[in-house]
Amino acid sequence: MPSNLSAITGGLYCSGGNTDNTTDSINGQALTSVASDPSEPTTGGVGFVIVDYPTLTSLTFPDLTTVGSNFIIARNPKLLTIDFRSLKSVTGNVDITGNIQILELPSLALVNGSVNIQTSLASFVCPLFETVVILGEYACSVGLNFPEPLPVDDPDTDPAAINVISASIPVPWSSMISASSTSTQSASSSTSRNSGSSASAAVATSSASPKRFFGIVFWIGLTQVLCLFFW
Repeated sequence: MPSNLSAITGGLYCSGGNTDNTTDSINGQALTSVASDPSEPTTGGVGFVIVDYPTLTSLTFPDLTTVGSNFIIARNPKLLTIDFRSLKSVTGNVDITGNIQILELPSLALVNGSVNIQTSLASFVCPLFETVVILGEYACSVGLNFPEPLPVDDPDTDPAAINVISASIPVPWSSMISASSTSTQSASSSTSRNSGSSASAAVATSSASPKRFFGIVFWIGLTQVLCLFFW
């Protein structure tokens, strides 16, 4: 992510769709807060969501301190270490599932929702969270064949699109005219390059046009003079 991106007022949703085999790391070095504006449409369900990356092995968000909605990490089978050392508060649920071997949340102090941790690793040691205020329920399960987010959080791992700009945007007439003019000029240039005789004929016609115009004006004027003379 951009090195100067420090805050996101809406939700942050990253998904590999189970088909992205090129992304192995996601980095937000300067990001400190996500979903800070409750009125933003994307904040409601999607707070901080990273899901469905088959080859993801690293998440680096060293400065992230607050998430104003849910914090969900799920279905990233190669993501073994989850380390958010600066995360202090989450307004929604903390829902972390997968093949987790190491989980580091040393600064976490407040979770307004529930905490759900599930891992397929049987030797994983569930954190006690003794100093964390959890207003919802806390559950930690190990050695599961199919670790999954809480049912209430599952829709947030594949949310409906919000703030999408349609591809069928009307083109202003001025742009269409400009494009047409440019196209015509390009076609004329191409014709001139590809046919020397045609270009010569076009020049001859162009230079003859003023002579024809003045000739017509001359005869019209002469006719009017003669009519006045005989009248």
